[in-house]
Amino acid sequence: MAAGWQANQRNSTLCYWDSPRGYQWWTPGLADGTYGTVVNDGNPLGLVYLLNFSTPFNTTGTFNLSDAFTTISKAPGGGNANNIGPLYYDGAMFANDGEWITYGGLLKNTDAYKPQPADAIAAYQKYQYGLRSASKGEIFYQPASKNESQRAVYESDTLIGVDMTRQGQETWTNDTLPTTVPGRAGAELVWVPVSTQGVLIAIGGVINPSFALNNNKVNASEADESSKISPTFMKTVSVYDIEKKIWYEQNTTGTAPGALTQGCTVLASTQDGSSHNIYWYGGYDGLNPKSPFSDDVWVLSIPTFTWVKVKSGTSTHGRAGHKCTKPYPDQMIVVGGYADYGAAVPKCLEGGVLQIFNLSSTLWMDTYSPENWSNYSVPASVIAAIGGTSTGGSTQTAPATIGFSNTSMTALFGTKYNTTKIKQWYPYALQTVEANHTTPLPSAVPKPGSGGGTPSYLAPVLGVVLGLIFISLLVLAFVLWRKRRYFKANGTQTQSEAGTMDNNRWIANWLRGQPAVPANEKAPTVTTDETPMTPAEEEERAYTVPHPVAAEMAGVPIAEMAVITHGTSLYYM
Repeated sequence: MAAGWQANQRNSTLCYWDSPRGYQWWTPGLADGTYGTVVNDGNPLGLVYLLNFSTPFNTTGTFNLSDAFTTISKAPGGGNANNIGPLYYDGAMFANDGEWITYGGLLKNTDAYKPQPADAIAAYQKYQYGLRSASKGEIFYQPASKNESQRAVYESDTLIGVDMTRQGQETWTNDTLPTTVPGRAGAELVWVPVSTQGVLIAIGGVINPSFALNNNKVNASEADESSKISPTFMKTVSVYDIEKKIWYEQNTTGTAPGALTQGCTVLASTQDGSSHNIYWYGGYDGLNPKSPFSDDVWVLSIPTFTWVKVKSGTSTHGRAGHKCTKPYPDQMIVVGGYADYGAAVPKCLEGGVLQIFNLSSTLWMDTYSPENWSNYSVPASVIAAIGGTSTGGSTQTAPATIGFSNTSMTALFGTKYNTTKIKQWYPYALQTVEANHTTPLPSAVPKPGSGGGTPSYLAPVLGVVLGLIFISLLVLAFVLWRKRRYFKANGTQTQSEAGTMDNNRWIANWLRGQPAVPANEKAPTVTTDETPMTPAEEEERAYTVPHPVAAEMAGVPIAEMAVITHGTSLYYM
């Protein structure tokens, strides 16, 4: 809990996590062995949670959240979230190999954060999952009734895109959808590698969702409209050709899931690239938040656009508002979500906020390890629907009986994508991470074989640093010996000793942060008293000469140079 613990609290369990870019609800574990009321701390520190695919974890009773997640803060120095890095509810996150961008979501209507300027890139953080306000202006999370016009209750009619070619200079577009492509809330937009630049397939989502309304209540007319329209978003999916910027509406075959929103998806392509299976997990109908949520796993196989239910779940394990990711070709990790509102007290997610599903065997797993994975194999139930084998070779290349809705889609899905453009990050080396410890962001090029324990770079770096120090001391000793011989030969032993003290102070100044002598300037002239001193007096002088500390570095202790690593580079400070 980011805001601190209650009195007599000994531990805390993450109960549920609404739309992982949303609010976390915790169950406090008290000293007497009981559990307190589920609380939401609001994440005041603006923590970002990192799940390291190199770190093993389990989802059993021994699971500890800090075993899997580490954190960084959006605020400088780990302080509270602020206007530069405010907290948003819901929205989306996306990335390429070089940067990570958050988009959309609802800002809490509070004086703590000022709305972003409309002409700034952050202005794109205005829309939540395809919903907008009546004015297409500012929207907030659960605004007061007097500010109802700032509630996101209207489906957006635009597709927002971003070109991330030039880092820091992204180009945003906002294209109006054709009238044939209806807006919806809580849908999933999946990229499929076909043709030149791939296609986007929009599946699921609903209209008039309860989560956008006060008290999650949908009136009778809105519920009736949603019951008629929302199921069609699974029966007919929207397909967008990225290269040609053309939309198609394609009917599906098989038995569709029905109306579902706030589920999650991952894509698993066959080993020969002949078909691509979109997995949809969980969600609810958008109308009945008190009824059990879905725990089923469905597959929409492309290019046949065939629906197959590959796993029937249980009502107690269902969830909505979660996210999914695919660390390996055969695995899906489910993060967060919340349970239905059927109980008077909020229910915690059965099994916890992390779940692992094997895409090949269609079974839930208790443990994740970066060392245990396989290539993706098409499930038997999907093979039965589209033909082929576990590695591909589907005997169907188009929707059965109905065909493609547009003849242009035959070439679109019949053209192979250049998969060499897709970077493969796995396999991940086994790594042990200490609990409650911040994690550096991964480097762009993973280093195979970098396991846990002492970092592999430490020995050579220490060898180089210590070697340089040793060589420097030898050089310094030789120079002092030469100077000592010179001054001794000329009868100026006292000046030699005094000069040594000043040189030592110069080195100490450098270590403490005092500016060194510029390369184009001469070192300061060493002046000494011509009166000879005894060795005892010289030693006393060496320890009593005042040493000024540079103002900007006051209080900095003497220490060896720190070595900071990032990827394959070394930085010294």
